[in-house]
Amino acid sequence: MNNEGFNNFNSQFNMPPQPVPESKGLALASMFTSIGSILLFLLNPLISLLGGITGIVLGSISLGTKKGGKNFAITGIACGGATLLIELFWITYLLR
Repeated sequence: MNNEGFNNFNSQFNMPPQPVPESKGLALASMFTSIGSILLFLLNPLISLLGGITGIVLGSISLGTKKGGKNFAITGIACGGATLLIELFWITYLLR
């Protein structure tokens, strides 16, 4: 009796472990928070300021841990910085 078929069948189960997918949760949260803070600026500037700061912090943590989603984290940091600049110009305009 030929056992070659059984050996080929068993070799399919001896596969190397699959890589774990990268986690992009913090980077996505940074991006969504920062973009949302820009949109919320017209409704409530204080919430917008907190959202911008939160986006920058989450993006920085995501880049520091190197868990993936680098482009999302950079987008979150950039939009959070833009939110802070908008807030700064708005505050200086009101105090003038």
